[in-house]
Parts: sequence; C-alpha cells; structure tokens
Amino acid sequence: MSLAEALPRSFEGHRILTTREAAEFCGYSTDRWKRLYLDGKAPAPIKLSARKNGWKVSSLATWLDSKASA
Repeated sequence: MSLAEALPRSFEGHRILTTREAAEFCGYSTDRWKRLYLDGKAPAPIKLSARKNGWKVSSLATWLDSKASA
C-alpha cells in the first residue's frame, strides 16, 4: 500500500496534482491549461520547485463548480 492510499479520505482534497494531472482533472489539454493559468483564468499554481507547479484538488473542484454555476 502506498502512502497516498494509506491517508484518510479527509485528505483527498489536499492532494497536489501536477500540471498534466490538473489539466486532465479539469478537462483541458496540458497546453491549454498552461495558457489558462498563465493568463490568470485558472487557479494560481503552488510553486513546488523552480520548474514544477502543483494544484490542490479542492481548489480545482471549487474553480470548476464556480464555472458551472456562472
């Protein structure tokens, strides 16, 4: 069992997704996703390192919900 599988369900919204995973989660290509967040039209990423970004699942879900209700 991996560490991620061993975490309680309440931690699911705090999971960090990579750029590719965030794009897939939101239904965009990776290139389109990068354009959206660079233009400020998607949630700002969390800087994980100089070249790596991440997004919390809960932030993405909230953003998608706000787009659906607009």
